[in-house]
Amino acid sequence: LIRHQANLQTRILQETYVQQLKNSPKYADSRHLIHFEGQVYSQNGEDGIIAEIFNRIGITNRCFVEIGSATGLENNTALLLLEGWNGLWAEGNTEACALARKHWEEPIRDERLKILNTFVTGENLEILLNENKIPEEPDLFSLDIDRNTYHVFERMASFRPRLFIIEYNGVFPSQSTWGIGYQVDEGWDGTHYFGAALKKFELAASKKDYSLVCCDSTGTNAFFVRNDLLTDHFLEPFSTEFHHEPYRQFLLREMPYPKVPEKPKLSGM
Repeated sequence: LIRHQANLQTRILQETYVQQLKNSPKYADSRHLIHFEGQVYSQNGEDGIIAEIFNRIGITNRCFVEIGSATGLENNTALLLLEGWNGLWAEGNTEACALARKHWEEPIRDERLKILNTFVTGENLEILLNENKIPEEPDLFSLDIDRNTYHVFERMASFRPRLFIIEYNGVFPSQSTWGIGYQVDEGWDGTHYFGAALKKFELAASKKDYSLVCCDSTGTNAFFVRNDLLTDHFLEPFSTEFHHEPYRQFLLREMPYPKVPEKPKLSGM
């Protein structure tokens, strides 16, 4: 009972902080994507931001790719899968992949979801995408592999998703262009020494004709929309200086739904 009450109080404090944050001048424009945060299966408020971005730019092939998909119950595309999308998950942890296959038996059986138990690198990413017949322009591509996230993103050349969601290192300030060196056989060591600062991602994305349109309030994920889709849908400037959110570990919260429905509803949600 004490633990339950403590969890409730923590959640109340988190929600209070977020509401106060959204009332600050930076977010005065109601079109700012942080106002659309919502969590079903995402780690933070990514589910709601994703929904609003596609509300603005439209949906084409309803195809996603998520690299670093974990158990399938806390990632950026599980909700899309529940809503009838199809795609590819890649995860290096064998136990996590086994749980994901257990959680999502129906879409796997219906051939709407493929799960690869493999470590993705800058060298094998596009090979894996081609082998699994991913279109060159999937609607969404989510990338979160801790240490080498930046290097895998930088090396992508043949695929142009309409929306990128990329984990950045929010510990580093907006002016920083720090990034860790590429080590194909190394992962996260549990410290702040992983990935890259947001500015480094912004600069790499710009070379690929993508613009930074938002970060979630916890300072975990950044959202990059392809330039030909921007029009007047998003707030400028598309810069780290404007959109950067520092890492707020105290806002990380447990996902509200720790399992999928026994018979997932695939439409009409």
